[in-house]
Amino acid sequence: MSIEHGVNTAPPCVLVTRPQHQAQPFVTALEHAGLHAEVFPLIEIVPPQDPAPFETTLRHIADYDALLLTSVNAVNIVLDFVERQTIQVPAHVQLVCVGPATQKCLQQRGYTAITPAHNFTAEGVVELFHTRGVTAQRVLYPRAELARDVIAPALRELGAQVDDPIAYRTLAATSKSDVLLDMLEHRIDIVTFTSSSAVHNYVALLGEQIALVPERIRYASIGPITSATACEYSLPIAVEANPYTITGLVAALESTIA
Repeated sequence: MSIEHGVNTAPPCVLVTRPQHQAQPFVTALEHAGLHAEVFPLIEIVPPQDPAPFETTLRHIADYDALLLTSVNAVNIVLDFVERQTIQVPAHVQLVCVGPATQKCLQQRGYTAITPAHNFTAEGVVELFHTRGVTAQRVLYPRAELARDVIAPALRELGAQVDDPIAYRTLAATSKSDVLLDMLEHRIDIVTFTSSSAVHNYVALLGEQIALVPERIRYASIGPITSATACEYSLPIAVEANPYTITGLVAALESTIA
């Protein structure tokens, strides 16, 4: 199989590495775009080792001016806890999110949020707060344990008071490196990464066996941050989404077979 323009072969086979519970919409979108997809989760979402800071801040959500949610995982974890505890998110708390997927997830759960217009990254969120004004405001930012340390320091420099408890951890989802290598050798053409954690786990899982990955394998990334992580491991990114969303990634992959 090939992703080169003009080559008349079967559609490329794309490896989806998202968590199992998030994989199917990506698979469906890829198949609608004329691509074949297989799932091999590299990430598992688990609770923080100490949930107390996260739970305590949410119980005092009324003390904040803004609630920042930077992923669909964060949305679901926060709102699941809020609903279990029958906590009300007051109308004065502005919900802020990163990108249309997170915004849509909030809308489906009955909440309205603002999001950056174009730059769906930590830097884009900081710019959004800067534009709207955040001085003297209290911001609650439930985050992933390994989130880049960008947002909280930047908002504090802008004069905000930020609490950023760990809402979830991202762990390796499997130890079956032999299964992954077999897929790469016999079925997969393109490996997709939708987070830096997926890149880290891919490299760690394969270990020295990464030298056995066929040269024909291409890598696709959801955006520049993830691409930069891949480049740190000398994994060349052939396809990068723009905008930095699953929809943007599917469109970029679709263009490889146009």
